[in-house]
Amino acid sequence: MDGNDVVAVYDVARDAVARARRGEGPSLIECKTMRIRGHSEHDDASYVPKDMLEAWRGKDPIRRHEARLRASGSLDDAGEAGITRRIVDELEAAVAWAEASPFPDAKDVEQGVYSE
Repeated sequence: MDGNDVVAVYDVARDAVARARRGEGPSLIECKTMRIRGHSEHDDASYVPKDMLEAWRGKDPIRRHEARLRASGSLDDAGEAGITRRIVDELEAAVAWAEASPFPDAKDVEQGVYSE
């Protein structure tokens, strides 16, 4: 399925959860998408053909969903500004918390990584 269609992914996931809750077993959902950045900050993804990157940029799930919300009248400029402000505030608070926090003990490096 189109992994860049937020509503389609939600619908398929909702149906899979309902199926499991009815006791009908697990589901496998294949969401086709593409990472348009490299594997890390130093990876410029120069190995990916430029036309392929541009094609996938045009399928950006956030922009597509924003367009859908605007077309339905569910989102306007003020609403988008409010969402953006809340995101920035949350990120700034998280960064401030992380920067103010002490480094964890080295003995805890594997905590939560492996099954106990």
